[in-house]
Amino acid sequence: MADAPTAGSSSGDVQKALEEFTMADASNAGSSPGDVQKALEEYRKTVLASNQASLTWLVRRLEAMQPSEPMDDEEINERKLEVLQNYLGIDPEPEGLPDLIQRPGDALEHMDSLTRIAGLDGVILLDEGATGSRDERIAHYLDVFNRALNEHAVKEFQGRLSVPAEFRTMMQQVDAVLGAGLPCYRDLFQIAFYGGNSFPPDGGVNERVLQLEGDTDANYVLCLDDDWEVAAGWITGSGLPGDCYALYCRSVREGLDWAWRYHVGARDQTNFEPTADLAAFLTLYARYEEPNERDLEDAEGAPFA
Repeated sequence: MADAPTAGSSSGDVQKALEEFTMADASNAGSSPGDVQKALEEYRKTVLASNQASLTWLVRRLEAMQPSEPMDDEEINERKLEVLQNYLGIDPEPEGLPDLIQRPGDALEHMDSLTRIAGLDGVILLDEGATGSRDERIAHYLDVFNRALNEHAVKEFQGRLSVPAEFRTMMQQVDAVLGAGLPCYRDLFQIAFYGGNSFPPDGGVNERVLQLEGDTDANYVLCLDDDWEVAAGWITGSGLPGDCYALYCRSVREGLDWAWRYHVGARDQTNFEPTADLAAFLTLYARYEEPNERDLEDAEGAPFA
């Protein structure tokens, strides 16, 4: 397995490392780069359409609300904008809502601006240069997680595994994959599939990489049926209800051989079987825990409570 350079490496070293990693696990390539890109585009369209519907519901609800006590129009509007801001997960300082949004209805006319700010298409795209280049962050992620995966895998697989090429293709397109729902809903009920490629120096890597040697309770923790055997894996993203995983696993009962598969593990929510094709997983995940109106009502308060 090739070693990746650290985040301070040159762009040439970064590209070389990415190419070497791609060659290292060609036998477990999964979805092609084109399939991953297409699935990611469809995922973003699906999530955006769902969030547009949610935002339309929210705006209509806010527009219809009136205070039970006397209040001037400016304060009424300010309170409604505060609720809108909370639903969109936008901090009052320093960002706040874009200047173009002076009343709740403006949000529907400026979806493009809000989509990037609030991740309404289910992804995060960081400003290049804000935390180093994406290639540098990916190289650091690969370096850290490939080493940890091979250290903590089941003994017979140690030194033989790397982050799959299809996952790296996704990493090169976006900086996080967060799932369906407006931000306030995601914070409470959603599980991010890919939490991002930026993490603190200590990284909490050992908490995110599965330590499976001798672990007899792994399937219960992962919300997997007993017929699944897991040799290695890591938590790719998290949320209050549970975690998402990339697992190197097989199912003897189903006749499924060893491969990298993607899995949602949540004790009180829907789980689908580990999926060996990232493009197929993204199609399923686009609708995972998609909110309805009742969910949205539970996610945030009213302006005149």
